[in-house]
Amino acid sequence: MSNKKIQRLNGKNTKQNKAGMVFGLTLAFWIIAILDMVFVAHDNIFLIIIVSIGIWAVGLTIAKPGQIAVSFQENGFWKTLLGQGSSQSRLGQRRRR
Repeated sequence: MSNKKIQRLNGKNTKQNKAGMVFGLTLAFWIIAILDMVFVAHDNIFLIIIVSIGIWAVGLTIAKPGQIAVSFQENGFWKTLLGQGSSQSRLGQRRRR
């Protein structure tokens, strides 16, 4: 029997922080939806508010806020949102020679 999912201690971590991308896509979708509801469909303000809350609720759920809060604490707010922060410590990023 072979274990196909081998995890090595010094392997490269391919899982990256996608919080900034999720927030950016949520913002873009929200803006498009607002423009459509206001200028094309001429919807009621109550419906616009409800749909806006729904879009942001789904976006925050996809972004996994608990993991984002940990990343904010480790890497800082702007580095996490801009995608420059990683989940590894600074010591683990040194290269061996």
